[in-house]
Amino acid sequence: LTVLDRLADKDAKDKIASKTHTIEVLPKTFGIGGLVAPAVGFVGQPHATELILFYLPLNAAKQPSAEVTISVLDVNNKPVVPAVVYEFPRDLPVGTDLVKENFVPIRYPMFLNRPGRFTVDIYAKDKVQNKEARLSYTLTVLELSGK
Repeated sequence: LTVLDRLADKDAKDKIASKTHTIEVLPKTFGIGGLVAPAVGFVGQPHATELILFYLPLNAAKQPSAEVTISVLDVNNKPVVPAVVYEFPRDLPVGTDLVKENFVPIRYPMFLNRPGRFTVDIYAKDKVQNKEARLSYTLTVLELSGK
């Protein structure tokens, strides 16, 4: 990363700063990514968690065998509502060709009906190669007061 300070004096010795950071590129593997989920919401507001399930292993028929379970838990880790389970291939969007492009977008809508601090837990299980992935985030729901 190199940064150029265009407002610095042209002879300034710190006009350009650089930083190098080594990263590791992991091999393609089954997982959850592309999470879009606001961490704060308000009572009465719709909310949606969006994510991508990618690199699903395929069986001999070129189909996945996987489940994604999304749970909303309270501060005591107790479920607030029954978990939602997406099953693949049953819930694949029409026209999905995982041989060509191996990812599945998932959207989980919620209606925020009470204030509190919650954990949204996303668990994915591949049954073809017995792989798992898990991702969770904290959702804080605030009450708006008219006072």
